[in-house]
Amino acid sequence: MKACLFGVALLVVGLAATTAGAQSKRACPVSGKAVTDISKAPMIQINRKRTYFCCEKCVTAFRQKPEKYLKEVANCPILENPVAKIGAANRVVLNNNLYYLCCEGCTSGFLKAPDHLKKQPDVVTGELFLAGSESPHMEYKGQHYLFATAQTKATFEKNPAKYVKLYGK
Repeated sequence: MKACLFGVALLVVGLAATTAGAQSKRACPVSGKAVTDISKAPMIQINRKRTYFCCEKCVTAFRQKPEKYLKEVANCPILENPVAKIGAANRVVLNNNLYYLCCEGCTSGFLKAPDHLKKQPDVVTGELFLAGSESPHMEYKGQHYLFATAQTKATFEKNPAKYVKLYGK
């Protein structure tokens, strides 16, 4: 019994150390500094994966030229193919999140059938909603926004600058 409890204790300690080690190995894509407390770190979603930053200054630099700091991204969110080239031509900004797509077909069709997007954060309320072809949509300065309701879209239209996080070309 003692040996079994000791084995479980070692397993728990090992898992905790592995989790802590994984968190401490996250590096800010701009500065290269370790991001150790992801609960407080600024974050941007890229192809549905969270990318953490060491500070807001690095987020600002990243938004100006995101491709400068990205070496790789998760697979295309539509076809699940690898993204061979990370560039502005195959980038779509939706609800302040970045999506890099694998081909021209995915890039041009990304918003035509948004059912593949699943849950998106409404930029006005912050609440997740199931995005679909009936979701209210708006383009602002080349970036796309889907809304949970017509009411949140109307709120956005009154003061877009309050909700938008612009990305450079």
